Amino acid sequence: MIIILILSEEQIKVAIELDHLNEQETVSDNYAQKAYNLYNDLHIKPTFNRNSSKILLEGFEFFRNYANIKYLIKWILGILPYVDLFSNTGKLPLTRTQDNFKSYVETILDTYQKELDKINHTIPKKYNMLKPIALQSTKNFCIEILHSIDEYYKGFPAKAYYTFADGLNRNLKNSAFLTNNIIHTSQEMLFYKMRIGTSHTFSNQEMLHIPFELRGIVGTNRYSIPGLPCVYLGSSPLSCWEELNKPDLNTIQTSLFKSNNINYLDISMTPTDFVEELIRNYDAHPQNIITHDIMAYVFLWPLIAACSIRVKNKNDTFKPEYIIPQLLLQFIRDSNDIDGVSYFSTKIDKYTSETSELYRNFAFPVQAVKDKGLCPILQEKFTITTAVPWKVFELYKDSHFCLSPFIGEVKPIEIEFIDGMQLNYSSTDFYKLENFLQNKSILENKNSIPTF
Repeated sequence: MIIILILSEEQIKVAIELDHLNEQETVSDNYAQKAYNLYNDLHIKPTFNRNSSKILLEGFEFFRNYANIKYLIKWILGILPYVDLFSNTGKLPLTRTQDNFKSYVETILDTYQKELDKINHTIPKKYNMLKPIALQSTKNFCIEILHSIDEYYKGFPAKAYYTFADGLNRNLKNSAFLTNNIIHTSQEMLFYKMRIGTSHTFSNQEMLHIPFELRGIVGTNRYSIPGLPCVYLGSSPLSCWEELNKPDLNTIQTSLFKSNNINYLDISMTPTDFVEELIRNYDAHPQNIITHDIMAYVFLWPLIAACSIRVKNKNDTFKPEYIIPQLLLQFIRDSNDIDGVSYFSTKIDKYTSETSELYRNFAFPVQAVKDKGLCPILQEKFTITTAVPWKVFELYKDSHFCLSPFIGEVKPIEIEFIDGMQLNYSSTDFYKLENFLQNKSILENKNSIPTF
């Protein structure tokens, strides 16, 4: 088993010893040197409000400042254990290594709980952000996830759902850690959708979802219930292409979706992204906010993990990796205040906080059932452009229509299609397609082309 708590007992002991210093007393050479040595031995160092360079210049003298010692102690005993946890055992997405799916999930969740126990037992209660009630709630939810899979395997999908929903409500929703991850949009959000088809250009209606009269062709996917139409969107055309398993670009058509009235459960933050944000925000946010963010992610991780297991046997009709995501979609469908879910792609290996923005996916199930046609509620929530076939886009890709309609510096995001060969996303045709669709939408609005 991987040892997650990389901090040594000696480092923890020294940090606690330093915490006994009184703010009013002068920090001695001995204590300043101890703090300096402790800092140098850390595998991940705090930035000290972006003043790390001063440590190189001042050496141990930097830690004659009592505030710098307190800053170091909080980092070591409060933040670093969780940085280590989500950089190792907590890393996602998961690749199943066992044939027995339930045993695999049980192993993953059991390892996670043991690592939380290790943090809980190693870091003294005074400094530990993980309170006993939070630890127990996390363990309870892990048990509910496994019970849900059990009921599903027994042939009781309804029992599986109620077990899962009860676990969510009792352990997450009532603690506010779930509701805090429900995003209520008020400003315009942009989404993209790709479809494969070359016989004709798809209308905006055809780009929304499979019509009710054709629900028989709605298959099973990670976030879909057979027979229930759903709108699948991506945060970028690149994400859509990846989710379609990289089809021939000459066969795809893409539309832009806009909405300022859509609510969704956001479980799209990868552990890598969370760790980078935690390190970045440690300087900028108050301690209580940092604590809340850590506890929220500790709570949510079992759910995110159970929804982020790659399919082992892609040709099988039944894919157990879809059990929990589909139960979550039912939970959303059963909710009055959630339209859908945002999640990260399981098809990507190397996530950073920058690439996470590109590979975010969304699923919005229909909310009104009709004999035919489309969901009127989702129709009201989105403005959609007519689809653009790739070959048509190529005619424009070197024109001003593929320049960003927004003023501002383009944020550089490095991606890799081939290992070791980085490419700036803004230099790809997918980025140009984003801009083209945004400009197309602006023109359609000016010309008052009806959306439906």
